[in-house]
Amino acid sequence: MWFRSIHTNYKGAASIENVKNDIIEATGAARDVWTRDNLFFGYPDYTYHYQRCYLILDGRQFENLHEEEHCDKIYVPSHAVLTRYNWKITPTIVPHGVRFIFPPKDEYKVPFLYIAGLAPRKYPPGSDIVMKGLGKDFLVYTVEGNPYKTDKSVELYATRLNPYYPENTKAYSLSRFGLYNLYRSAKFYLSLSGNGAFEMTPLEAMASGTPPITLNVEPFTEYNKCGFTFHATGIYRTPFTDIYLFDPEEVLEITKYAKGMGKEEYYDMSSRCVQIARQYYFLRVYPKLFD
Repeated sequence: MWFRSIHTNYKGAASIENVKNDIIEATGAARDVWTRDNLFFGYPDYTYHYQRCYLILDGRQFENLHEEEHCDKIYVPSHAVLTRYNWKITPTIVPHGVRFIFPPKDEYKVPFLYIAGLAPRKYPPGSDIVMKGLGKDFLVYTVEGNPYKTDKSVELYATRLNPYYPENTKAYSLSRFGLYNLYRSAKFYLSLSGNGAFEMTPLEAMASGTPPITLNVEPFTEYNKCGFTFHATGIYRTPFTDIYLFDPEEVLEITKYAKGMGKEEYYDMSSRCVQIARQYYFLRVYPKLFD
């Protein structure tokens, strides 16, 4: 039986607008902070010189940029980004922050959950084997609309992996609080993503009390110290970024054990995940952008 899929118009856990709003609330800054305090956030757009830049970099086209020509102080969300590029200065790591913190849990509605956009790195080779192997135990949410505009290859790629996209899927609108409740409904958050600058969804799942299952590479291992990990077996190079590969059979073995975990063992794991996620509470991390 194929995995279950629901199509959502939620535009991403770490969307630029959500993070901007969280930074504004966490720092007490006015909404025009991006102009008044010269904080640039997102992918590089070096039209001006900025006092601070919080850069989200996960593409190879940025690897030789010399940011000190455009920003007085650089922030990046993970150690993975810090080591990925040829920096002339050393950026400061300020991770993305989680919006809500839920208590630990020992109950769930679906064994495994995954929320992903239509980027190829979200569905590395072998993802289809995992999805088919888990069948009805795996609930997958995809993002409505093609975020890559005219790049139809991305949409075609996702369509091959998810036969429910874009027809015969439920358009599902999620508030941010609703997103965390969705995370909480799963026993485990199974991330098949092969790379990223931070990969927010596993951490948000932890904050909801749901342990993650991720690759054992950065940026995942920077915060996933409570759930399960599976090994990277190689790298698939694309024009945009590197995608880590994995053995789908190893992933299925891990999910078999995870599904069979007893309540006591699972609650302990959920508790550790919540404790770690507290360190990433948005009111705690984003003020560091203005230290």
